[in-house]
Formats: sequence, structure tokens, C-alpha cells
Amino acid sequence: MANDERKLYHENKMSYNLCLLFVSLSTLHAILVLRKMTTNYTVGIFFITTIIVLMVGFLCAVKLMTYSIKYGYVAIILGFYQVFQIFTIPDVFQGSERLFMILVLIAAIISIVVSGVSSIVKTKQRTNYINMINKKATGVINNG
Repeated sequence: MANDERKLYHENKMSYNLCLLFVSLSTLHAILVLRKMTTNYTVGIFFITTIIVLMVGFLCAVKLMTYSIKYGYVAIILGFYQVFQIFTIPDVFQGSERLFMILVLIAAIISIVVSGVSSIVKTKQRTNYINMINKKATGVINNG
């Protein structure tokens, strides 16, 4: 019971930190890819999509810290987007470089999906606890 009571006042730091890890790993991936890409229109497309993903990732981090279930699902969607990124690694990465890029993306996927799932579970537990408190309080008021 004491653990549930803590969720009323404490922030969801684990989901927040995992989401920031996702943002950091995605930034590392973007920097490494942009260093090797040839200059053409794909650089612009990659740059804009990366900026959008990083902004949504940071917004998710802030919202997950305050137990938002909707952004838990958004975090999971970002994880699926990163799976797509694995298949679009440029061909200039070969051998161990390519393996390193895949490992960075897998770590980013794991961190954002665990962040989202953890936030969804904790938010549902918190909501159930709040509903239980409200039912008890309503029962006391009606009986009193």
C-alpha cells in the first residue's frame, strides 16, 4: 500500500530516464549517419524526421514522468519507428560499423519500449489506487 501511495506524489523517473536514453541514442545514430551521408535531398528528409522524432521523444519523456498513459503508447510507436530505422541504415556502413549502428538502434528500441510499457503499467496502477481511494472516501461520506 505504501508503494501505491508514493505514486501519488513521486514522479515516474524510470520511464523519464529511459526515454532520455532513447533520445541520446537516437542523437548518436543521427550524428553517425549524417557524417557518412552524401549531400542530396535524402539528408534533408533524414534530418527533418530525426528532429521530429527527437522532439516527440523528449515530449514523451516529460509526459511519462507525470504518468500519462497516452504518451506511453506514443513511446511504443517511437520504438516501432526505430525498428524501421534498422532497415534503412545507409550502405556506406559495412562490417563492424553496421553492427555498431544496429546495436545502438536496438538499445534505443529497448529503452523506449520499456519506458512506454512501464509507464502504462504504473499509470494504470496509480489510476486504480486513486479510484479505490475515491470509492472509500465516497462510502465514508455517504455512511457518515
